[in-house]
Amino acid sequence: MAPELQAPLTLPPDAAKRRVALPDPYIYKSAWKRVAAGAIDSLGYMALASEPHGVDWAAQRRVAVLRLDHLGDLLHALPALRRLRRAMPLAQIDLWVGPWGQELAGLFADVGEVHVTAAGWFQRPEAKAWPLAQVRALADDLRRQRYGAAIELRGHLFHHAALWMAGIPVRAGQALTGGGFLLTHPAVWQADLHEQEQGLSVLDGAWVPDAGQGHEPYLELPASALREADAVAEELQLGPRPILVQAACGSQAKRWSPGAWAAVLEGLPQEVPVALLGSADEREEMQAIAALVKRPVAVAAGRLGLPALAALLSRARLVLSVDSGPAHLAAVQGVPVLSLFSGTNRASQWAPKGSRVKVLQAHGVACSPCELSDCPYGNACMNAIEPGGVLRAANELLRAG
Repeated sequence: MAPELQAPLTLPPDAAKRRVALPDPYIYKSAWKRVAAGAIDSLGYMALASEPHGVDWAAQRRVAVLRLDHLGDLLHALPALRRLRRAMPLAQIDLWVGPWGQELAGLFADVGEVHVTAAGWFQRPEAKAWPLAQVRALADDLRRQRYGAAIELRGHLFHHAALWMAGIPVRAGQALTGGGFLLTHPAVWQADLHEQEQGLSVLDGAWVPDAGQGHEPYLELPASALREADAVAEELQLGPRPILVQAACGSQAKRWSPGAWAAVLEGLPQEVPVALLGSADEREEMQAIAALVKRPVAVAAGRLGLPALAALLSRARLVLSVDSGPAHLAAVQGVPVLSLFSGTNRASQWAPKGSRVKVLQAHGVACSPCELSDCPYGNACMNAIEPGGVLRAANELLRAG
């Protein structure tokens, strides 16, 4: 999945100052936080750390998996969940998510119960205060479940603290924000791995057997979701295999211009129905894009609940999207996906992953990755992606599919 080179950029000389360094070993941007995390870890390892020990995973009966961040991140947990399920077919594997992930997690085929915790540290905009009460509440909730093991897939200090406070005997994870001494099986973050592979590396560090991913679907779509998707597709005259377009996302820095979208929609095969996705709040924005196009473009924004959206995506001939949850939701179902990826994050780590996924991202951007929600340079890295290149890539995927 090598991102395709797009147009070169001209940025101010100081643009490189906005670039976020890779974890070394911490993900903190400020020097004083990295120094503080290192000092705390040094003391913690001297006081608490012990050598990792072997685990009889076949004997485990209750396991917790924590993935409390956002929807795309949650979907990246699916390979790790599958590996755990195949290693422990009789165990109850529970998934702990933030409130925004509850509905999506309910579709995961390899999960027993879904538990929801506040996870205020992942709210947008990001909370600044340390939510110690929420961490303690999470620890109390975990303790009541009497887990024998827990897998933490974000590398977050708050999660490590909660697992340690809950007294769970086996605690595996990474330590991107420190606190590795609170884990029994700490794993090292590796710069060359995709986020899905990072999760699998956590399982490697805890010696979880690898029986392969198999061919079963990752998602279980309820009949009600399939019916809802059918009804919307029939009403909008989308046919059995439309092209679905996700032009909006939660971050302004990851958006492409309406004019660029209109040029691509105009150039897509006329015989294939096209629909714009999005939330109810984005419906007016999608209608404005559709109005720029001479060909018919349906607007499905705000029409589908998340399970029905997953069902509609599963039937798409092609999903064309910015960096968004629907792009990941389509990719894990084996749907062809063309992802327009900003320079906000590293595509090699965070882009949708699958055998039928193609990523377009501007290369050589001095400020990338910046991890900013708003771009000070007018979304220059997104605007460097040209409609002509997008159309060529889309047609390649359509021919291959």
